[in-house]
Amino acid sequence: MTDRPDFIDGRSTIAAKEITLSSSFSHAPLPLFVYGTLRQGQCNHHYLHGKYSRRLIAKLPGFHRVHPIMVMKHPTASVEGELYFIKPELYRKVMEACDLLEELHPGQTVGPDYRRICLPVETAEGIVDAWAYVHRDTVM
Repeated sequence: MTDRPDFIDGRSTIAAKEITLSSSFSHAPLPLFVYGTLRQGQCNHHYLHGKYSRRLIAKLPGFHRVHPIMVMKHPTASVEGELYFIKPELYRKVMEACDLLEELHPGQTVGPDYRRICLPVETAEGIVDAWAYVHRDTVM
């Protein structure tokens, strides 16, 4: 037994946290639509760089920007962005990291600012259902 704060009853809480993170993402393996700092060339793109098999230019209809990194519903607007098809073997890890970036706790889809929801996204190849981070008060 140890008195270290990262151990409880002789077990590492770090290991338990990693297990919780890796087992909590049980959502459908959808592509991810991004419109802000996760886009190519932006400061948080390293979360996606090298971890996707395809990237398409895309548009999120029915939303508008209320801030450079926040979108809300608006019936006649659309938001330009990118659609990432994350490699299957990296999917869970990448999505968990993106959720944490947007302050969504493991297993949750709503945080203090954002909600991750599945939305139809327009691409040159047609409409694709994708995860998107939108204003937390968005309800479909």
